[in-house]
Amino acid sequence: MKPEELDVQAAFEQAIRQLYKQGGQSMGKNSCMYRGPNERRCAVGAVLPDAIYNKAFEGVTFPPGSPGTSDFDRNPSRQAFAMWAYALPERTRNMLEKLQLIHDDELNWKDGRASAVFLEIGVNSDLHWPDDVPMGGW
Repeated sequence: MKPEELDVQAAFEQAIRQLYKQGGQSMGKNSCMYRGPNERRCAVGAVLPDAIYNKAFEGVTFPPGSPGTSDFDRNPSRQAFAMWAYALPERTRNMLEKLQLIHDDELNWKDGRASAVFLEIGVNSDLHWPDDVPMGGW
């Protein structure tokens, strides 16, 4: 699927399903990862196509710097990430950025709070919660 075709509702549901399935953050040794051990993924990693993903993305914030900046000009993989991110519809990119911030804050994963915070983003963005994912307790 082309990034410009990634509908905000579809991206939201795909990210929520992945986060629910894994039940926690996608973590490396010291930080969150787009693609972590044991098939864990962050919110953005859940919708990032395998054909685009590269380990060089780890440690790069989402959305990444704009294409054409010097850091991305020197790193073709990161430039591909930026081009993918900025080809997404703005509403989809903004929603993923919000989900990513929630994912990356370890406090959101304590005491089953994550689902409530993700649900709040969905409600505030006029998105429907996936029918096959419980609304609380994870």
